[in-house]
Amino acid sequence: LASTYGGLGGTKVDQIALCIADDRPASSNPEWKAEEQSKETLRLALERTGMPEELQKIARRVDRVFEVGCYTSNSLQPWSKDGQLVLVGDAAHAMPPFLGQGANQAIQDAYSLASNLASADTVSEALAKYQRTRLPPTASLTLKSVLVGKLETQAGAGAVFRDALIGTLARIGVAKQIFLDGAAVRV
Repeated sequence: LASTYGGLGGTKVDQIALCIADDRPASSNPEWKAEEQSKETLRLALERTGMPEELQKIARRVDRVFEVGCYTSNSLQPWSKDGQLVLVGDAAHAMPPFLGQGANQAIQDAYSLASNLASADTVSEALAKYQRTRLPPTASLTLKSVLVGKLETQAGAGAVFRDALIGTLARIGVAKQIFLDGAAVRV
């Protein structure tokens, strides 16, 4: 994903968000520290994966690169302990960004949790109902996002297959259904 937007004083800022499958151990980089080595890593990854020259030009001009890992969590683990504490959003069900559902699912979690707290007789009952309601759709979306991510980050022959498959799925309407499924409200 590449974009240009207006910055301070009317300056233009280019931004690239790139997900690349890599066997190296990922760093969560919680401080968002830029590393000089990451610029070269980015340049080589764009070349290796056959990204368009336009994107490679943007990457050569970048001032900073933040390299962070892409993680999922086991959303089938309990989200509540002893009916007193509950997890929502990424804390409960972190999913990779390939379906763009992180914020949407967190909002649905919040609505579901609030609704259940307002209508249940006890906090413990509300938290249990919240998890029963939200776990199936978030687990399904996490799995779909993992699969789409594995497909989208293919290189070489895998990229050729990916492009043909996604084109076919788009023409027959399946791709649209995958993305609309994530947008459906399930609270």
